[in-house]
Amino acid sequence: MSGTIIQGAFNSQVGPLGQLIENATQVKQSLDRLTEQSSTGLVSQSFGGLGAASNVPLNLGPQLQANAVYQQNITAAGAKIDATTNVLNQLSQIATTFQASLNGADVQSNTGVISLATQAQSALVQVQALLNTQLGSTYLLAGNDSSNPPVPASSFNSYVQAIQTAASGLGTSTGTATAAATLAAATTQSPFSATIGSSRNQVTIDQGLSVPVGIVAGQNASFVQTGSSTTGSYVRDIIRALATISTFNSTSLSQGQNFTQLVADANTSLIGANAAIIQDQSGLGTVKQQLTSTQANLTSLTSTLTSQVSSVEDVNAAATISQLTATQTQLQESYRLISMAQSMSLASYLAA
Repeated sequence: MSGTIIQGAFNSQVGPLGQLIENATQVKQSLDRLTEQSSTGLVSQSFGGLGAASNVPLNLGPQLQANAVYQQNITAAGAKIDATTNVLNQLSQIATTFQASLNGADVQSNTGVISLATQAQSALVQVQALLNTQLGSTYLLAGNDSSNPPVPASSFNSYVQAIQTAASGLGTSTGTATAAATLAAATTQSPFSATIGSSRNQVTIDQGLSVPVGIVAGQNASFVQTGSSTTGSYVRDIIRALATISTFNSTSLSQGQNFTQLVADANTSLIGANAAIIQDQSGLGTVKQQLTSTQANLTSLTSTLTSQVSSVEDVNAAATISQLTATQTQLQESYRLISMAQSMSLASYLAA
């Protein structure tokens, strides 16, 4: 009988003690959760831990990832446009320089003519290098075939030589006929790679929005050239003019009107090339403005979406630390109460 009483006295403490232990366990779980949140800055490291709010990052996450890709594309496209514009600037400077020479004293003396021919030879080397400009490992003016130079040395040299051969006929033909021969050579032959891209590269900068970036050597992007002194390509026209000028020699002036006609044709070709370059530069500038505008919109949208996701995923650091401190105190108190309850249970058992 006494054993039954003692056992009952002991069991009477199990209920309250069990409740204290369960409460302490829950407080410990809260402390662990708050410790993790304080360490990571996140409400939870899994979507499941966000509960019903998990639909926010699940729905907005893909859009944020896409925006990041678009912004990377815009940055890369902007760099390519800047580099391409620089190439066009240098081509324009070459054309402008020789245009001025053809209208000045350089073509009025044998010394000037010979010097001009030497300068043209050097300029041809520079033009080929410009057309093969790379940004990183990418050839800027090669279109889709950006891993290979658009103007190989063999093709370029053959092209220049064909024009020079036609221009050398000035001694036996009129200036007009010689100019026509150089135009035919420059039009029918090619200085470009056989695999050069046929179209400008397109870059996706937003959902459903792609823009052309750069130019393809030999293809005017924004301006159709017409007239009797153009191949339809400002790149070809500049090469043709320089190749023609490079054939000038000490006997050129003796050709009189025929030489004047050939000079006038080269000058007209350079004027047209410069006008076309300006148009392509303007076209690239328009695309660059579009990139800048789209970048700003994406930055604003990304900021808004990030704030929405952050409101669900991120904890309030100050509030979390405060709760963590309070929970630590609560857990210590729970352990104290458990210790007291265990002591009371043992005392009751011994007293019985």
